[in-house]
Amino acid sequence: MKKIWTAIFAVLAALANFSHAQVPTATLVRVVRAEDERRFDKTLENLLANQNEKIRERGALAAGRIGDERAVPALVGLLEKDSSATVRAMAAFAVGEIESAGGADAILKTLGDEKIAAPIRARAVEAAGKIAAAIAASDKKRAEELGEAILDAVDFEARQAK
Repeated sequence: MKKIWTAIFAVLAALANFSHAQVPTATLVRVVRAEDERRFDKTLENLLANQNEKIRERGALAAGRIGDERAVPALVGLLEKDSSATVRAMAAFAVGEIESAGGADAILKTLGDEKIAAPIRARAVEAAGKIAAAIAASDKKRAEELGEAILDAVDFEARQAK
């Protein structure tokens, strides 16, 4: 087990050198451990509130990968209020990864706002599709709402491209 963590640490350290403004290695190790253990806890929750946008972005990705519905409120907060478009897009993606009906309202709100940046809306479209597929059997009406929102967003983007 020690060899595995050493190898992971070495890979993460090497990856950290490829970019100037990345997540610090020690933080990245904590995030990877949480992902590996499928654990959404105070550690990740605190990362979602970190001042560093790269840390918030990586924390959101981890929360989505873990798939714990308890992360949805924090992710929705990032999606709706974060100052970084990159973090907001990752939060939308992460909400979709969790596939919880609890994230549907925030995704619908995002898709309904045509002033939101295209990368954020694109991730919200993806999230809407994932959530709709996950809840189709249990909440057909909400799944259809999400499907209509996807079509509306695609139509809007097509009109913008002309």
